[in-house]
Amino acid sequence: MKISTAILCDFAEVRDNLLFVVAGGITRLFRVDWPGPMNVCLAMMVELDRTERETPHELDVQVIDEDGHPVARIQGAFQQGTGPDTDFHEITFFPFTFDLRQVGIQHVGWHSIEISIDSTPHHTLRFRTGTPPLPAPVE
Repeated sequence: MKISTAILCDFAEVRDNLLFVVAGGITRLFRVDWPGPMNVCLAMMVELDRTERETPHELDVQVIDEDGHPVARIQGAFQQGTGPDTDFHEITFFPFTFDLRQVGIQHVGWHSIEISIDSTPHHTLRFRTGTPPLPAPVE
């Protein structure tokens, strides 16, 4: 099992087992004032082989600040069965989206999103919060 995709984006949803992502690849969250909301979504795709499909799995997503303090946590379970058109050795994908728009960030700095499946760390996303950069001087 592996996470084949994990990105921060403006919006994400799952439709017909497909991951729909708008403006993905966010690594900086600029706000005029902090604390403030993240205003992003997390989109991810978990890749499962035939031995992992029928087994229930535990998912743990944690947002952590640069000092190691927890900011938010999402926990849940998932399991993917096989459809009538799934080949025996086929790798299948399980899409997820998480709405983090209302998660409050307390201060400027580096943060991470730690993603674990079945208590095993699988992926880390890092992002930086800050104030908008000053415009370049006009000469």
